[in-house]
Amino acid sequence: MALAALSGGRHLMQSLCKNATVVYQQQRNIVNLRHRFPPLVPSFGKKPHRAKRKHKVYVWEGDSMLEEQEKLTLILTEDVSRIGLKGDVVTVRKSVGRNMLLAKNRAAYASQENIREFVQERAKREEQSSEKILTGTALKTIAFLQKHKLVVKMRSVPHWDTLSKEVVIHAFNKHLGVVVPDHALELPEEPITDYGTYTVKVTINQLETVEVEMDVQHYINKGKQRREAQKVNAAGES
Repeated sequence: MALAALSGGRHLMQSLCKNATVVYQQQRNIVNLRHRFPPLVPSFGKKPHRAKRKHKVYVWEGDSMLEEQEKLTLILTEDVSRIGLKGDVVTVRKSVGRNMLLAKNRAAYASQENIREFVQERAKREEQSSEKILTGTALKTIAFLQKHKLVVKMRSVPHWDTLSKEVVIHAFNKHLGVVVPDHALELPEEPITDYGTYTVKVTINQLETVEVEMDVQHYINKGKQRREAQKVNAAGES
């Protein structure tokens, strides 16, 4: 009977292991607390003192998730958005460096040999840029502007006379996420004084000019529009 029970338990454990699912353990963090009013320590051999409500009041002193994490120094092997360009030596959190950069071959450890190699490569790139060659980021910006339309919404009250460069630059940054310097933007020769569709020109790195379609529209207060629609529906129901 004992042998049968053991063999049955073994088969049960094997079936459970085969059908088991992998459970990923979450990252633990440590919260440091201390007693606001430390409870009294009983004397040796005596009964502990009765805990009071004030002994259950704690004061927060720290959290491991909020502490400054260790950093990792890497050298980028390609352009990475919001981090740096190829050949830059950057210091990032270990989780970002290992999971987003090293694991995807977008960076390497900043050893002396790697730094020396990428410094030489950067020097070559600077020579090419002096020869006026568009970078990868500039080409991506050009392709992005060619695919998108710029929308500029103007209020009817107060009335505007002429659309200024400052308004168009603000619209580029707000709606398309592209920062356009004043010298790189060219508006139509005739001043824009009315709503409609126009074409503006943006020069990238003083090398290539992109024509962007711009639609100047009425600014509509959505709250006011919703209230008017509710009034119309109420009038129709009555």
